[in-house]
Amino acid sequence: MNDKSLLSVTEAAAIMELGRSQILRLCNQHRLYGARKIGNTWVIPRSSVEAYEPGPQGFAAVWGRRKVERAALREEIEVAISVAKGEEG
Repeated sequence: MNDKSLLSVTEAAAIMELGRSQILRLCNQHRLYGARKIGNTWVIPRSSVEAYEPGPQGFAAVWGRRKVERAALREEIEVAISVAKGEEG
């Protein structure tokens, strides 16, 4: 890439020491802030690559994230039910 503030998937992979497929997955999951797809090519801001910190890995981390997501969803549903019943939330 000509612009040094934007990186290709290959350049980002080399900097982050990850595989190209992992970088593509991060882009598709919107975990690299500001990454955008132009045609079939992803361009990734260098600042996003340098600031990226992976989250905890493994089944325990995934189950922990899911537990938090489910609790937030339950709370949202409870508030919506209260509002529908005319109660103050």
